[in-house]
Amino acid sequence: MDYKIDPATKDNALTDGGDLEMSDDLGNNVYLSLMTEQGSDIDDAAFGSKLHLLTREKAVGNIEAVAREYCVEALAWILKAKRAEKFDIVTELEKGETSSLKLNITAWRNGRPQSYEHFVEVR
Repeated sequence: MDYKIDPATKDNALTDGGDLEMSDDLGNNVYLSLMTEQGSDIDDAAFGSKLHLLTREKAVGNIEAVAREYCVEALAWILKAKRAEKFDIVTELEKGETSSLKLNITAWRNGRPQSYEHFVEVR
């Protein structure tokens, strides 16, 4: 059976039993949009983000603003497809033995927030 899902309306997800079911959650769209390297998708070279470029960057002052802009670019298609009304994006640099950028993404859909948290390692 061939499953074709319109990304403007639904996600597909696997149940615990391994069956494919429809989902209204934006989590898969947000995750793939942020974690797929822009240019690596065969079907759509514009899909994905440039966040992978930050793994080579030093943890300096403007890296949070750059990460936020990369998130805005990567998630723009979700807004254009009207899957969400807006995104609130907060980036926070966490320094330690290894530094990482904490990305707090809140998608607003039908007036309700859906929050997601991602981390990107930086030098």
